[in-house]
Amino acid sequence: MSHQSGIRPSPDLLTTFLKADPSIRAIQIVISNEQLIAQDTINATSTWEADFPALQSWLTPTSPCFILYRMDSQTPSGDTDWIIMQYVPDNARVRDKMLYASSRATLTKELGDSKFIDSVYGTTPAEFTHAAYTHHTASKHAAAPKTPRELEIDRARMAENGEIGASARRMLVASPAIGFPFTPAVLTHLRTFSSGDINVLQLRIDGESIDVDDAKICAAGDVAANIPHTNPRFVLYRHTNSPNKLDATLFIYVCPTSSKVKERMLYSSAKANVIQTIEQALGNLITKKVEIDDPNDIHPSWIEDHLFPDQSSTHSDSPTLSGGKPNFSKPKPAGRGPTRMTKARVS
Repeated sequence: MSHQSGIRPSPDLLTTFLKADPSIRAIQIVISNEQLIAQDTINATSTWEADFPALQSWLTPTSPCFILYRMDSQTPSGDTDWIIMQYVPDNARVRDKMLYASSRATLTKELGDSKFIDSVYGTTPAEFTHAAYTHHTASKHAAAPKTPRELEIDRARMAENGEIGASARRMLVASPAIGFPFTPAVLTHLRTFSSGDINVLQLRIDGESIDVDDAKICAAGDVAANIPHTNPRFVLYRHTNSPNKLDATLFIYVCPTSSKVKERMLYSSAKANVIQTIEQALGNLITKKVEIDDPNDIHPSWIEDHLFPDQSSTHSDSPTLSGGKPNFSKPKPAGRGPTRMTKARVS
């Protein structure tokens, strides 16, 4: 399952959404035959607030769905404002939860990200009432003192805009870790990764949270295929060593030198918390942590060298599979050892 190349909206769904007139209040979307399709629609009978109760008929105990909900407001250009809702009940099958979590980014991208002014995620029908949505919006817009994470983001933006000098940027890089929360989709996929149903989980920073960017099963030679070359990413990969049938998990922090300064700072500051949260979820299952600046470095022999060094060359800083908390890999001197790992430099 992949955001980039997985389940996509059907032509009929695209037509239904793009040509929906004001009489349509909501569109229910489900996954059927490896496509996102328009399952049902609800007509507008009153204001968007008063029409909320009609959604309840779509929210069953075991079946996830997306809902596109039309507001009464419009953009300055005259386009209708929409909300995208993602309903994933706790009793849904794990595979269905993964499918819907992995399809949301493609859905909004192909329908047009700019058309959606808000998003709602919930696991119970009670989270899709007007009262619940009012609470959701109030929580989003409530004024509050800035948290350390928000202050960190502000400083990163200042650095990106050239509003602080090099010394301040160095202070930002050295500042404490940012604790971005994981979305429910990430927690679901971590459980699926732990159970072995997927062996690649790629994460990105989306706003002020960590979200799923890619989740699938693939061979070692295909891990790098969907990792961007211009944006940082966190990647988990479980690899099985063929001769000994040993499983090991590699955490890869990919930080391309061509990525924006702000992104590199945010990902670098978030890295420690991401690792800690993953280890708590997986039970310290990470065998090795590596930092690179080029996704093309990730290939089968490189993976084997880092996870099973005893079978290729001796790595004094490499952990065993049975014990010890691994550290980030350090590059070997030039001309020695396996493929060299290059640390991304923040400038």
